Amino acid sequence: MKRTSILLGVSLVAGCNHLATSQAAWTMTKQGLTYQGKLIDQHSAKELTCSECVVTQQTMLTPFGPSYYTKLHIGGQLKAIWGQSPRAELFIPNNTGRTLITLKKGQQPDSWQALFNGKRHLIYSAQSQQLTIGAVDYTLLVTPSKQAQNFTYNLLVNRP
Repeated sequence: MKRTSILLGVSLVAGCNHLATSQAAWTMTKQGLTYQGKLIDQHSAKELTCSECVVTQQTMLTPFGPSYYTKLHIGGQLKAIWGQSPRAELFIPNNTGRTLITLKKGQQPDSWQALFNGKRHLIYSAQSQQLTIGAVDYTLLVTPSKQAQNFTYNLLVNRP
């Protein structure tokens, strides 16, 4: 019995250590999303050497012009999105399809206002920010732009 308990304890510690290591490999910096210290954008995401990585691209046609989204799934779970849209909006896939959050220009320079989870949020360009939408935590980085017609962002899902 003691031998089984020790073996189970060692397995749990090893499993938790692997999880912490794999989570730390993905970070958001002022430049964008990085994997193991290397900057990854929507173009280089296709070249990731991750055994369970699947990169898909999606184009949505809107009356304002096309929106482009590159999505990274690891082990079947969404990990990151790179978005470019003619309007200031965040595209976030979820279990029922997607959530589309429209942003309005804020009163401060390089700021945006968004309404989600029943609250108004202030989002700053060129600063990574922690957001919770529904029950999921994200890190968001909006690329600075003087025009709402060329809105780009990186979104990192903060879960295993």
